Amino acid sequence: MSRSPVKSFDEKPDPFSDLDGRKPSIVSGHEIVTVTDLKDADEALAFLENHPRAAEVAAQGQAILDDPKSLARLVRKIDFTIAPLLACVYFLQFLDKTTLSYTAVMGIRTDTHLKGQDYSNLSMLFYIGFLATEFPTHCTQIIGGAIAYGVSFATTKFASWRIFFLAIGGMTVVIGAMIALLLPDSPVKAKRFSDAEKVAALLRVKSNQSGTQNAHLKKDQVLQTLKDGRVWLVCLCTMLSSIPNGGLSNFSSILLTTFGYTSQQALIMSMPSGAVGVVCVLLVGYLSDKWNDRSSVMLICTLPTILGAALMIGLDPNGIPHNKAGLLAASFLTGTFGAAFMLLLAWNASNMGGHTKKVTCNAMTLVAFAVGNILGTQTFQATQAPGYIGGKISIVVTLGLLCFVVLILRWMNDRLNKRNEAKLAEMGDAEREILREKMAFADRSDLDNPFFKYTH
Repeated sequence: MSRSPVKSFDEKPDPFSDLDGRKPSIVSGHEIVTVTDLKDADEALAFLENHPRAAEVAAQGQAILDDPKSLARLVRKIDFTIAPLLACVYFLQFLDKTTLSYTAVMGIRTDTHLKGQDYSNLSMLFYIGFLATEFPTHCTQIIGGAIAYGVSFATTKFASWRIFFLAIGGMTVVIGAMIALLLPDSPVKAKRFSDAEKVAALLRVKSNQSGTQNAHLKKDQVLQTLKDGRVWLVCLCTMLSSIPNGGLSNFSSILLTTFGYTSQQALIMSMPSGAVGVVCVLLVGYLSDKWNDRSSVMLICTLPTILGAALMIGLDPNGIPHNKAGLLAASFLTGTFGAAFMLLLAWNASNMGGHTKKVTCNAMTLVAFAVGNILGTQTFQATQAPGYIGGKISIVVTLGLLCFVVLILRWMNDRLNKRNEAKLAEMGDAEREILREKMAFADRSDLDNPFFKYTH
């Protein structure tokens, strides 16, 4: 927030003038301007301020918010516009990472003459490509396992793993085209929504103080992101959770064969593990909303994976399985930590404000994700086959450290909430509410917005 000398400002004869941060607010005897130009504000503010029928759409939007049935209909429309498309994106993103695991027991290692550490290095190349070109859902494990299992029965001269790659690649092309055509990048640009519905959607989330987006890159927010210790801890959490993912997503099918199952049995056995993940994701989503606490739920769904990896070490220490059923159960338990990663992404998004800061943090997180997965592929060493003791130990160690860092992040967010509460307590009721409106779409970072509420 910047303080400015008194200056004239023409009153806007529109219903959204209270949101316009260019108009000074008086706080503790000082004039405060939250945004100097619309290009620096959230694009939602420009949409509302510049709308040619502002009064009309404001009334229509408020009518939607005031009518429970209309509001429920709008929420359903938003959900069905975004959720299915995002589910498809995450489906393919996760499937891309696990295709190699399925083809590992379908003959790709033999057909391509992979020896020693070659398979781990091949797994690593996927994430090197990911890292070079970019700054999970468990349903994929069920469907991917089913596709791989069906393709494994193919008797043509064309290798079954090649058919599998072609099937997944074709699916990616089709869904990619759908995403490009149908997925809006913000409420303001959602073509299937009327202007009144856009206004209602924007006003509905106004109180969360996180805005929508701003195409203008802000140097101060980039620098603040790099100086914010919480951002680096989020990156560390991402890397720690990605190391086990890099190993398990590429070696889960191979591990099942080392437990005494055939290649085709390993493919079909990957499906129950995906089902465990689906149940875990649904339960995690429900509990995090019910308790309004993401970090605690994150810890809860990380612990079973630590237990599963520990059981793999105890029941198969040297590549000689002592309890086939127990090892299968342990492999199912390792499917729970994916839900923790999902919550980590949501936790990160809800605890960052300012569009530039968000995208900078997201870029750093994606780099950490790729680096973690690269390291994860190398924790499974060919020299340790078939026990892969190093890979299993790395899962226990990295997820144990993840739990510790999550607790530190929770403590830091709680401290920031107390700081903001102290700032707000110094303001009068009227000036606090006036400033709250102006900050809603000012595109200020979380650290610069005393109304920002950090989540657990």
